[in-house]
Parts: sequence; C-alpha cells; structure tokens
Amino acid sequence: MCIFVRLSAINLKSRYESPNVEANMLTNRITRTKREKIIRLRDANLTHQAIASRVGCHRNTVSKVLKNEGLK
Repeated sequence: MCIFVRLSAINLKSRYESPNVEANMLTNRITRTKREKIIRLRDANLTHQAIASRVGCHRNTVSKVLKNEGLK
C-alpha cells in the first residue's frame, strides 16, 4: 500500500508540473465558435444532449450558453 501511495504522489506531482497544464485548463472554456455552433444546432431543433455530444461539452454547459444568449 505504501508503494501505491508513493506512485500516486509521483504521478500527481509530474502532472501539475507539466508545462501543458495551463494550456489544458484553457480548453475547458467555451469558444466563440462553439457558442455559435450550439446556437445553430439549437435553431435546428436538436436537444441539449444531442448538442452537447456534437460540440463536445456537458449538457448543462449547453443550457448555460443558451440561457446567456436568451434562448431556452
């Protein structure tokens, strides 16, 4: 068990010290292109779940984007 803890700590340390961590964090944001695609797909009467799977985000994100745009 002690070996597992040490390996986990090493993996966590290397993950957070990676130079790509900052770049990976930026990918969590919805870009203007994705926002426009969400709106176009909603105009095509797709469900939030279908939009989310096509855009590559969570269905709650789709709801938030549409709410911010004044759409449901």
